[in-house]
Amino acid sequence: MSNIENKTEDTVIITASSSNPSKSRQQITLEAKRREDENEKKQAKLARLAQYDTARRQETLMTGIVGSADIDEKLGNAFWVIYDDNVKIFIPYEEALMIQPADIGNANTHKALVSKKNILTNAIGAQVSYIITSMQIDSESGTAVCVGSRVAGLKKERKMYFGPSRVYEIQEGTDVDATILSVGPYAVYITTCGIDKKVRNTDLSFQFHENLKDHFTPGQVIRMRIMKMNLDADIPKLFLSAKPILIREYQENLKLVRPGSRYCATVVSIHANHQGDGIRAHLFVEEAMFPATCVDIKPGILKNICSGTKVIFEVSGKFPNSGIAHGKILRVVSKPQYTHSF
Repeated sequence: MSNIENKTEDTVIITASSSNPSKSRQQITLEAKRREDENEKKQAKLARLAQYDTARRQETLMTGIVGSADIDEKLGNAFWVIYDDNVKIFIPYEEALMIQPADIGNANTHKALVSKKNILTNAIGAQVSYIITSMQIDSESGTAVCVGSRVAGLKKERKMYFGPSRVYEIQEGTDVDATILSVGPYAVYITTCGIDKKVRNTDLSFQFHENLKDHFTPGQVIRMRIMKMNLDADIPKLFLSAKPILIREYQENLKLVRPGSRYCATVVSIHANHQGDGIRAHLFVEEAMFPATCVDIKPGILKNICSGTKVIFEVSGKFPNSGIAHGKILRVVSKPQYTHSF
């Protein structure tokens, strides 16, 4: 008969005589190993917390993936939550976005909080930069709750591109990686070089997209070119476009296109020609995969086309080294059920 001294969730420690002493020693060894593993995990967690605390004191630029968005009625605010193992980082609405909509309404109302949460929800899955502003550590459990500021993180990131001691050199014509922060039906918000910017479809693609949410996702990285820079403002302004990079894909396709060829094309956008000689329509030919433009549009056709309209397009020629064809619209095939402007 064995005497039981102690009982845990994992094992029973036998202290008196036993009919199987080797089994008793094995159980003791397993228990010691379990305790050792738990202690190692706890020490690893505490070391991780120490790294976060050092980052807070040194205002280190951190990065993380937005895991969720939520609201706190008592605090009267919405926030992002970034999860990093045993650490949660909360980024309040005002500290999350560089560009904030002006039509939220009274911030103290439930409706306003829900609106803020919905805006933040669009960025779930995106990687963001931030600086830790405060931190509460629970040494017993090895966990911590941090409050961060992405606005402060962006300010520090901008110094790396525009400050006197900048690390990166950028100028007009430089290609940069832009991370999509959130996606709407007709535009995306991107972040690059410490700057948030709204970019419409006309600067994202040569193709017509009825809903950008079907083609882009938060966290996606796209290559864009700096077309123009304005460094006079407190926050530098960048004018970006992905088209100069994307056009390379279509230059080979255009080599197979001959003047007089006719295709079914989609109207991407229509606007006044910058040269002042009428209305210009931008088209995309899906079957041969190349963009095109048309300036000389007959009045009867012009009043019946809009973004998304399918037309028969005849190629007149090609712009040298551009990957873009030019020609005329012969007739309208079909119009979209609903339209939107760019």
